[in-house]
Amino acid sequence: MNLIKTGLGITKTIRNVARLREIVGVFAKHGFAATSVREIAGKANVNLASINYHFKNKENLYQEVFEYNYEFIKQAVHQCGKKTNTTEELTVAVFQLFLSKEAAVMNTFKMFLSDNVPDEGNEYNFEKEDQIGPPGSSEFIEKINNDLDGEYSEESKLWAVKMIFSLLIHFGVVLNTALMKRRCKASKDISPEKVEQHLRHTVRSYLMYIKETSEFY
Repeated sequence: MNLIKTGLGITKTIRNVARLREIVGVFAKHGFAATSVREIAGKANVNLASINYHFKNKENLYQEVFEYNYEFIKQAVHQCGKKTNTTEELTVAVFQLFLSKEAAVMNTFKMFLSDNVPDEGNEYNFEKEDQIGPPGSSEFIEKINNDLDGEYSEESKLWAVKMIFSLLIHFGVVLNTALMKRRCKASKDISPEKVEQHLRHTVRSYLMYIKETSEFY
């Protein structure tokens, strides 16, 4: 995947990924509407004319960075998948990753929640076959197949992935806020360890439901 267009000169080097994260941070802090291309250029130390030439407008730049965020999570889940054997283990590993990569995760989801992004007038198309479901879906599907050890509908497995990921996003974002960090110290009921236990129980219930139900969608 091309992380970002050649106008920014961004590749998979540490220096350039750091530059790209600066752009993510600007969009995350101010939102799409309040962010200017000039501010992005200054923060990332990129030539303003180069951005305008290669991206044409802020919408195209935003959606290219949005694609980078999707790939960031996808690759992170893939790495977790290499180190785990079950759906439970993968879910907990991704949760722990979200907590350890606090700034990157929070900026990523703030970008996802940005309002006033036009659907028209941009060149990027997100309707791709390899982006069905949450990022890293294939890793979860592989683990679910192993855990179920039987023939079950793809719809049911994708449902489980979406439900698991919704919980990961919820807890990954909530427990990374300053307020919840303080409360976690005062209450073990919302500690990361307690959430891990909750995630394990929830994953088991999803898999059990798939095994027990004959109809799906």
